[in-house]
Amino acid sequence: PSMLADQLVGADISLPCEVAEGKPAPTVLWYKDNLSVDLETVNIDQDNTLKITNANKEHSGLYVCKAENSEGSDSLAVELNVRNHSVIVNDPVNVVFEKDSQVTFDCQHEVDSALLGGLQINWFKDGVNLDLIQAPEPPPVIGENILRIEESVSPCDSANPDEDPRLYMLTNASLRICALNQSDIGEYYCVLTTDLELSVTSEISSVLLVTHFPWWIIILVLLLLLILVILICLVCYCKSRKVGKGYYGMDIEDGGRHNKSDIYYTTEDAESIMNEMDNTYTNESQYTQAKTPIFTPKTIRHLARVDKSIGSIGSLLEDDDFLDKGYQEDGSFRERYAE
Repeated sequence: PSMLADQLVGADISLPCEVAEGKPAPTVLWYKDNLSVDLETVNIDQDNTLKITNANKEHSGLYVCKAENSEGSDSLAVELNVRNHSVIVNDPVNVVFEKDSQVTFDCQHEVDSALLGGLQINWFKDGVNLDLIQAPEPPPVIGENILRIEESVSPCDSANPDEDPRLYMLTNASLRICALNQSDIGEYYCVLTTDLELSVTSEISSVLLVTHFPWWIIILVLLLLLILVILICLVCYCKSRKVGKGYYGMDIEDGGRHNKSDIYYTTEDAESIMNEMDNTYTNESQYTQAKTPIFTPKTIRHLARVDKSIGSIGSLLEDDDFLDKGYQEDGSFRERYAE
């Protein structure tokens, strides 16, 4: 008897050969394509089972297990076919959603010719079988001398969007989506099955809804920040104008405009003026003085530099008899001390 065994490349294969007892004990031998098997590529167990590890296409052939003794012989033949794995070769595709457009996802595959009879392909969206309708094949066109197949026409061209389905499987196993809408957004993949393979899954393609980053929000925030900075600067400027930055206790009686680079002194801060000491005095002389000076040379020099037309300070230098008494006849300064 002969048996048929199909296996995939890379499989571990066992071909059993059960031999009943005989007298005398039979000799069991394995043959491949009428030649003794190569024991470097296969193993034979004590129970006469032939084992192949990591099978490849070269292991395909007709294997015969033959038992023989002086009384006769018997044999068992097994035809082993090692098939290539099926593969899906197309790359994934990501399509940006565009309403009412057509989208095609391919499922290009390579299948061993011996497995084509049991080939099945199904399409899934987000893990759910789409159960597609097969698009009709175009009828052959008979010419004068040849028979040719007319170029395929998209089923979307003749479909009624209100009545006909929008999803079709084409003759080459591709998925065609007609009149795209938002319900079609998602992930798509095809699954291939054969008599030897439960499932071969393609990479995931998808219909994407692209949301553009709202750059206008960032621009608006930056504009608001700029306006806030400008307002803060204006408030600070107005405060500095109101306070009179650059004038120290200046009593502007005439309301005139003055140069802000000048510093004006008044006698309002009497304590600081009274505490000012001339740098020409030594520490010892400072300690020996028991009285506090009313004005020092440094103070008078500061006051003398100020324009007398400014008002209260000018009148202080002109009219104050107390200050006039602080000078000697030669113009030098004579110190006076508070009693």
